[in-house]
Amino acid sequence: MRHVSDDERRARIGVRHALAPSFRVDSPEAATQAMTVLHATESATVYLSCWARVRSLDATDVDNALYDQRSLVKQLAMRRTLFTFPRDLLPAAWSSASARVANTERARMAKDVVKAGIAVDGNDWLDRARAEVLSP
Repeated sequence: MRHVSDDERRARIGVRHALAPSFRVDSPEAATQAMTVLHATESATVYLSCWARVRSLDATDVDNALYDQRSLVKQLAMRRTLFTFPRDLLPAAWSSASARVANTERARMAKDVVKAGIAVDGNDWLDRARAEVLSP
């Protein structure tokens, strides 16, 4: 059996995760794919993770991927942690913990709407608010 030393393991991870200088990638999307997803709970973490992996990066490159092109999407997933996913991986997150998290968050928000005296029926208020946000 071949032994993989700690140094070799670290070097392999550096390449696979696009952290090794000669293996950096060209875009925030490629940086995210190198990691599968990026941790996104703190505002700066997506930017810092991309900065560590992308050859030439400006904050507007990450903004563009997240908010204009929507090729990267922030999504609550396991343990109610916010991650940044490549858009094509979202279905995997939705079918896992995200659907349960969304239901829990909606129930909590509906309860808070009633508790704050905004409406008598929090679910009805959320449905109307959602329709207004999505209307053209």
